Amino acid sequence: MTSATAERLPDDGDLVAIRGQRWVVSNVDPGETSTLVTLQSVEDGRYGETLDVIWEIEPGRRVLPSGSLPDVTPTASTRRSG
Repeated sequence: MTSATAERLPDDGDLVAIRGQRWVVSNVDPGETSTLVTLQSVEDGRYGETLDVIWEIEPGRRVLPSGSLPDVTPTASTRRSG
């Protein structure tokens, strides 16, 4: 990964890597000197957990490419018969 990936502020809905886990950004609150980012876990066993971090000081932070999660498509089990 390039340093630009770590330096870019995430947007709502971005997939990020923080503390060795993958998270989806649910809120970005920029301040004068730092940015508070609220995250939702997408890891097995931690789904739904939240984490608030100050983006600029979080070590190893990365915005992951948009293709890091699979596309969601309807399956036979989720389609309703009409």
